[in-house]
Amino acid sequence: MRVYPIPSTIFFLVALISSSCQKQEVMTALPIPPLTASPQRLQFDTIQYGQRATGTWVLNNTSGQDVVIRRIGPFSCQCVSANLRLPERGDSLQALRGDIINLTLHPNETAEIIFTLDTARYRKPVSRKIGSIPIVFANHPGMVLEWAADIYTPFVVSPWSIQFGNIGLRQQATGRAVVAAHDANEFILDIDGEYHDWNVKSNAVQIEGHSRSAYELIFTAPEEMPEGPFSQNFIFNTNLSNAPAVKVNVQGVARPDIYVQPQRLLFDPSREKFVQEFVIAQTASGQQPPKLNSDAFLAEGFRLEYLSRSDDTVSFYKIRYIGEQQPQGNNGTLTIETGYDMQPSVQLGYTILPQR
Repeated sequence: MRVYPIPSTIFFLVALISSSCQKQEVMTALPIPPLTASPQRLQFDTIQYGQRATGTWVLNNTSGQDVVIRRIGPFSCQCVSANLRLPERGDSLQALRGDIINLTLHPNETAEIIFTLDTARYRKPVSRKIGSIPIVFANHPGMVLEWAADIYTPFVVSPWSIQFGNIGLRQQATGRAVVAAHDANEFILDIDGEYHDWNVKSNAVQIEGHSRSAYELIFTAPEEMPEGPFSQNFIFNTNLSNAPAVKVNVQGVARPDIYVQPQRLLFDPSREKFVQEFVIAQTASGQQPPKLNSDAFLAEGFRLEYLSRSDDTVSFYKIRYIGEQQPQGNNGTLTIETGYDMQPSVQLGYTILPQR
């Protein structure tokens, strides 16, 4: 019997078929997580920006053996939070933060993950959000819980918090924010008036590259404010019936017409820290920061130097302690004459640390 040689292409086909079968076996042999999740994806209905939505996954141990859940999380952002509940063991909730929990779930036992999405935590405009939460087991392959939400964000406020910093009691400082359409096309924001003693104006503006509605909000501080930190929230409604309110926060510190910063200087002779800097700032219209008399400081054991970076609103000074070094240290106050009738002087405290 004659033997006919087998063409090399036959060997190639056999090898290819064998390889594809091996790949198919690998694909069908993928490990299966020990828990089932219902639903597989948590889908929220449309949420108004600024509101919260809550949903629940039910996890069931279908493995027939104890399963140790090492960790649930971490979460992708501060906009989401979750709690764990074990119905068969009571209704108490355990906050999940992505830490190690080492929870043993018995066969056929269920666990509930109560998930909350807080859209107010988003600082950038978002209309669609998809996320996931990993679950890590001790001796089994992990799994991922998915969630998705449509978020109705008709407009975007920027900045949502206006930082005034230091302003004068009677300065009537102004700050600005812009409200621009995002999911909506057109809206009306007509809010001119007095709110919490602040004056607020809204002006329609054109933004380059943005063809839809936009407004500039101008916030003007009251004629006179109480001294100290302030934080004021403003809430305005547009003509959109199903839209969240426009929310803007203003905050800062109301200072006297003339003030000094820092209010206390610290010197440490043991570490050769003899020099500090401070500023005299003025906030009253038409006033100038005072030029200090260096001779008055010499009498207290300090040498004063006026710095060139000063301007019409702020005077910068360098101060050096040249007095005697006292072993027990010293606390004192320097009186600064301002020449301003409504506030003739300000106080600057100092501390000289004891020798060590």
